[in-house]
Amino acid sequence: MPFTPYQSSFDLDTLQILQNAFDQAWAEVAASPGVSGDEQAARNRIANRIVTAWRDQGERDPEQLKRHAVEGL
Repeated sequence: MPFTPYQSSFDLDTLQILQNAFDQAWAEVAASPGVSGDEQAARNRIANRIVTAWRDQGERDPEQLKRHAVEGL
């Protein structure tokens, strides 16, 4: 789970929302033909972008979190 380091920062409901957004984002990125390089690094970037959108922008919609995560990758 990419959000294990955040378990003490977020409640279970929030972690579930973050995980759902991550799963959707990763499915989109993994299916993209332009994905290459270090898979774990890409997964970490997606997770970090989701957390940043949640914390800094106050985004709570999983679809919007996914969009933030995949933009610019």
